[in-house]
Amino acid sequence: MRVPLTWLRDYVAITDTPDELASRLTFAGLEVEDIEYVGLAPERQPVAGLPTTGRSGPLANGIAWNPATIVIAQIFEVMPHPNADRLTLLRVDDGTGTEQIVLTGAPNLMALKGTGPLATPLKVVYAREGAVLYDGHKPGREVMTLKKAKIRGIESRSMVCSEKELGIFDDHDGIILLDADAPVGMPAAEYMGDVVFTVKINPNMARNACVLGIAREIHALTGVPLRPPAASIIAAQNGPSTERTSAVASARQTAATRASGVRAPYERNAAPPMSPAIGTMRRPQAGPSLFTRASETAPPSGIDTIERSHGRLA
Repeated sequence: MRVPLTWLRDYVAITDTPDELASRLTFAGLEVEDIEYVGLAPERQPVAGLPTTGRSGPLANGIAWNPATIVIAQIFEVMPHPNADRLTLLRVDDGTGTEQIVLTGAPNLMALKGTGPLATPLKVVYAREGAVLYDGHKPGREVMTLKKAKIRGIESRSMVCSEKELGIFDDHDGIILLDADAPVGMPAAEYMGDVVFTVKINPNMARNACVLGIAREIHALTGVPLRPPAASIIAAQNGPSTERTSAVASARQTAATRASGVRAPYERNAAPPMSPAIGTMRRPQAGPSLFTRASETAPPSGIDTIERSHGRLA
């Protein structure tokens, strides 16, 4: 099961580093099989996207977004490229006070080409020259360094990023469009960076097959307070069916906007964190089906003990 660190922090305060948390969970019976850095950087290990100065050990899995070169920006206008129908030029503000012209072929911006200044600027992830990203045009995850280039007569020094280039998802069919309140100039790692744990759920730990279940384990291991889901959502789930449907839809949209660590306004096929009613396992009641096999093989004294403890057997 893949569990983002940001989702866990919705329910429990975490002060451990990702490596420390992974070790703590593993020793408690929840084996962490993999740690993937998505934007954020490990404390000591080198990771793609940042210089290795002061870091040692094996390369961490994932990519870190350099705060100096990968930031939040806003698009003011989508203009046609003078020499290419499938490319556009963007007027972009990256928070430096100097407007940038950015070349892109993102298909999800084509409908806005030539429509003039946007009534509401679009918030995007902007990479400056020298940024280390994944190559969005090659299969797999091949690291590249963004360099100055001339494309169809227009010089390009920067770019707006897709999910694949940032290591969030494997899609490369458009750039990420962020929430309208995303702060321009803020490092992208600070705004939406994440760490994703792959946790092995054994049958005897099935109660933890949800984000809230793992948050409970962290609460039990560290003693920090647990913050259960909002009471208003729980109340709505216990109300009429129309209220339940609305509440579930709201919870799913909230979860989807942060799928894989991205606070984006489009929906992904991501299951929302489960409520206590779903995430808590109930102890099975004793009954004939639970003890039939034991009654066939156990000695009479054992049967008598079970009957006294759990009631009559069929």
